[in-house]
Amino acid sequence: MISPFTGGMVVIVSEIREATFRKEKYEYMHLCYKCVDTGEMFTTTELDTYHVSQIFTSYRAAHGIPQPADLSEIPQ
Repeated sequence: MISPFTGGMVVIVSEIREATFRKEKYEYMHLCYKCVDTGEMFTTTELDTYHVSQIFTSYRAAHGIPQPADLSEIPQ
């Protein structure tokens, strides 16, 4: 991955975040890229989809709803 801001290097940053879904709070691992040159942080559509799938997975587990098989992989 190259920085969309400078074309330079990026590093991946992870942190635990909390999101509210259907009036319930769920923690998830938020992944994003950080531009080494500017310090700007950004995500991709694939990472955003992964974040949402983590929240949906937690919701399903909390309510006994079966999990789809294809949500277990982290995007590359």
